[in-house]
Amino acid sequence: MALTKVTGHVVKPDTNIQFHNTKSTGIVTFTHTSNATSSTTGALQITGGVGIVKDLHVGGNITVGGTLTYDDVTNIDSLGIITARGGIHVGPPNAGVATVSSNGSASFTGIVTTSSTLFAKEFSTSGIGTFADINVKNPGDTRITSIAPGALILSRDTPVIYLKNNLSDTFDASIELQSNELRFRGGGNNATGIRMETNSSGVSFPQNIDVDGQTHLDDVSVSGVSTFAGNIKQTAPGSNTAKITLNNASDTTGMDVGYSESSGAGFINVGQSGSGLSIKTGGLAAGNERFVITSGGNVGIASNAPAERLVVQGDGFSNLAYDKDGGGFESTTGGSLVLTGIFDYSGSKLGLMVDNAGQGRLMTKTGQPLYLGTNNTRRVSINNIGYVGINTTNAAKLFTIRHVDGRNQQFSYDDNIITIKSANNNNNPESMRFIADTLRFNTGTTGSGGEALRIDNGGRILTGGETATEVSAGGIHIKTSNGAATTQALILENHASNANTEVQIKMVPSTSTPNDRFNSINCVNVDGSNKFDTVFATCPGGTPLEAMRIDNQQRLLIGHSQAVAKHQTNPNFQISGTSVDHASASLSIWGASADPARLEFSKSRNSTIGSHTAVAADDTLGEINFSGSDGLRYLGSAYIKATATTPIADYDVAGFLSFGTNYGTTSPTERVRITKDGYIHIGTASHLGTMRVGGQEITGQDQDPIIKVYTSSSNQWLAQLRSDHTTGNGVFLRAGNSSSTYTLYATGYDENNAHLIVRGDGKIGIGEKTPVAPLTLNKGDLGANTTYGNAELIRIEGYGTTNSKSGIGFGRYNGGQNGYVPAAFIGAQTGTWSGHTNCHLVFATRNTTGNDNATERLRITNDGKTVAGGTGSGYTERLQAHGGGSTGGECLSLNSTGGNNIATELRFYENGTGRFRMKTQQGNPGIKFEDWTNGATRAEIAADGDFKIHSGTRSWATIMYRHNARGLRRHYREFATGASGSTFNLIRVRRHYWGWGHYRFRIMRGYYSGIVDSIYYLNGHGRNDGSYNPDYVITELKFGGDTSNFNYSNRISITSPSNSSPGNDYATWVDVQLSVPAYMYFVIEVEAYTSGYSLDTSSISSDAYALHN
Repeated sequence: MALTKVTGHVVKPDTNIQFHNTKSTGIVTFTHTSNATSSTTGALQITGGVGIVKDLHVGGNITVGGTLTYDDVTNIDSLGIITARGGIHVGPPNAGVATVSSNGSASFTGIVTTSSTLFAKEFSTSGIGTFADINVKNPGDTRITSIAPGALILSRDTPVIYLKNNLSDTFDASIELQSNELRFRGGGNNATGIRMETNSSGVSFPQNIDVDGQTHLDDVSVSGVSTFAGNIKQTAPGSNTAKITLNNASDTTGMDVGYSESSGAGFINVGQSGSGLSIKTGGLAAGNERFVITSGGNVGIASNAPAERLVVQGDGFSNLAYDKDGGGFESTTGGSLVLTGIFDYSGSKLGLMVDNAGQGRLMTKTGQPLYLGTNNTRRVSINNIGYVGINTTNAAKLFTIRHVDGRNQQFSYDDNIITIKSANNNNNPESMRFIADTLRFNTGTTGSGGEALRIDNGGRILTGGETATEVSAGGIHIKTSNGAATTQALILENHASNANTEVQIKMVPSTSTPNDRFNSINCVNVDGSNKFDTVFATCPGGTPLEAMRIDNQQRLLIGHSQAVAKHQTNPNFQISGTSVDHASASLSIWGASADPARLEFSKSRNSTIGSHTAVAADDTLGEINFSGSDGLRYLGSAYIKATATTPIADYDVAGFLSFGTNYGTTSPTERVRITKDGYIHIGTASHLGTMRVGGQEITGQDQDPIIKVYTSSSNQWLAQLRSDHTTGNGVFLRAGNSSSTYTLYATGYDENNAHLIVRGDGKIGIGEKTPVAPLTLNKGDLGANTTYGNAELIRIEGYGTTNSKSGIGFGRYNGGQNGYVPAAFIGAQTGTWSGHTNCHLVFATRNTTGNDNATERLRITNDGKTVAGGTGSGYTERLQAHGGGSTGGECLSLNSTGGNNIATELRFYENGTGRFRMKTQQGNPGIKFEDWTNGATRAEIAADGDFKIHSGTRSWATIMYRHNARGLRRHYREFATGASGSTFNLIRVRRHYWGWGHYRFRIMRGYYSGIVDSIYYLNGHGRNDGSYNPDYVITELKFGGDTSNFNYSNRISITSPSNSSPGNDYATWVDVQLSVPAYMYFVIEVEAYTSGYSLDTSSISSDAYALHN
């Protein structure tokens, strides 16, 4: 028998199993309850010796058939417990049943029975022994103990039970305990062969298992080869599924072969993902596959890797054959389907065949046609020379289609010519022919008819007998010959009469999708009553938009789909749009010549376009109208108009240009006219063109000159502008030869009291005859302009007997008859009237609708303070904001408009150096307080309301409660270590005997082994003058007399007192240190209340301390 190894579940045989050599590294349990009455009875029968390394516990009696030997017994002669230091002999001298020698050996010649515990150092029996209890104890590591009837315990590091067939020194079998599993050995000669082993998966048999009878197994896993002489039967109880599973040690799914009683079906299941099923003959080598099912469901016959659902691989002969009635494959009556790898072109094969090149053959006998039919009628025929016919069995051409009603050759192909006929008999001409890479459509009544349309090999469409050689390359060429008459060469029709029915010509000069990227010309039935508009659409890069329309009234519309009637006409050319770009018309000419772009309006009194009849005086030659909507209709707002006037003669048509505007009426009125001889007239129509004064003139309505230019002598007017011919008010321009002579003088009636003057040196005065700054404005009546600063560009003056302010005012229209009222003011205001020099710059606004003056909101005082909401009196700050009243006390707001991620900052400088700044949290509520010098945040109010203290320049975060010159400080800092512990200096302290100083240290551990919360105090002093010695001491705070579970003793320590700098004998110093073990994170709180505090550990006064960096 071949080697069989059983793994998996524990084997539970229903009948006896013979083990030749068994070894187990775990526990072997025998549940049989039969008692042993001899060496061949009981639950466990061992024909060889038993070696037990450790204790043996037997719950029942022990019967020893041989000698029982154990140490520490000299003689035994007792019915009870015997303890002896020498030999023990049981029975008559020289004939006893048991002997124990002085060396501890015991021998029994008969049956040994004990009613109480048997103690022995070593124990061996060749006969039968019955013991109430056995205790064999070796001073070393072996112990056999029986603590209850029927139980035997063998105890040592690796216990072994050795079994012998005789009294020789070697043993024949053994039972070992290896790593909590049993190992059974056999074969004699010290039993080196392993016969059986137990493990966590069950029982393993390294050698063969010989089962002579029937064996029932719950679950069997075989990793080797098993040979069965008879049947293998696996039965599942009830309606369960019985199966045999085959798999290797690393495969948990494998293959199942079984039968399901509930479904009445057998099955083969390959459960491993990606596995298939293969049936081989001739051995397991590759290439012997006869039937294969892949994991994807493909089936192969004689193919080991089928790529299709069914692959049959041949050997030069028929691969797949179907015989209808057993008549064979050559019989005409049998009927067969044959797939073969070698095609027989002699016609000896019948059916469907596939050759080695992958080409299919549907074959018939030589000389016989092939028919395909439906409804018991032949529909397709292939005759013996290869002509194919549809609905005909007598095809006259290579391919012929016959109509079912008997018409012949409706479609045929022969000699590279395809012919399609639509006539009802054989004599009518062809309708379409495909000849020599062109497609031709013929019409006519006889023969081949005449060619009506052709599509050539270049994709061109040609009509009317046109050929590719008569025209240049193009898409569609429609040719007609209809002299002296109209030919409708192309008609596009959308046969419907609904409104907005369209016919479209689409143009796509791009590879983009034609559905949404194109230009088009559309014919639109706008109202369903045969009124057609022609629409031109262009593509701006997205959805095409209407660009231009010619409506059914012959109007050209750009920017709108419907004509809009204006205040005078409904013009034939209209441009509409909602922006300047979309509602503009322009004429642009580019070229090498100097000809300009022109827009020309022409008029003739002849009703025939292009013919001439002279215009008459007052004929309008051209007009540009401007109209606007009043909400209901378009009304004329302005116009530019050209009008003919006399003389009108050969080569002479005089005219004038009019400009009209509208105010308060429904149509414009002429306001300006440029006469035929170049004069410009402004006024009413009754005066236009009637006055001519001097060489050039612009006249007003009342005939007074508005602007008049004439020659003059020195110191006389060069021009004047008057508003009234009786008062002389106006603006005068005058030339002079000194800086005091004005060149522009604006006055009322009195020329000596000018309201506006421009001096010869360029200075301008408004209300001031002698301006001292480039622009001087004066409303006051006190003082004279004698001095000014060189940097002044504008001087504003307003001091007088009734006014103490001067500045810039802003007005707001209040509506109604009140007109504009004061809205805001910026200017100078006197603080103390004396000398008129103590002034403030004020900014005032108003928020009421009355006529009162603006209220002061901001001022810059004469001593340099900027004050909002107050006068600044009583305050010394340079920047002040005062608030109150019904709106609350809001005094200052800072706002950043750069977006959510730009913080608002308040910055503090010293002599141009940034020292400190306050800034908002970017995108969140809260504020930060930053040390600008060191670029670090020192404190913040977070978005969640937390107030956070950041570390300072020495890495400590500090809070101070200040009182008088002293205060209580709390310092916080985190200390951490890596793979090794470390000691850190915390603070340096100096304290005199009668000095100041309270120092408290708190340790809080955050990582990694539980929490710690310990408190230490630094006490004592550092006086060292001979009378006193330093006695600094660190003491840990204890709770209830000792430290709690959260304390961490000996973490805080101090160095030896030192009188070196910064100390001396008056007050020595010590460093307080923290010891942090490896991988620990501590937060240290230092609480100090002293009279002194230093930022430098090298300079500390007595009764003071400094933090270490």
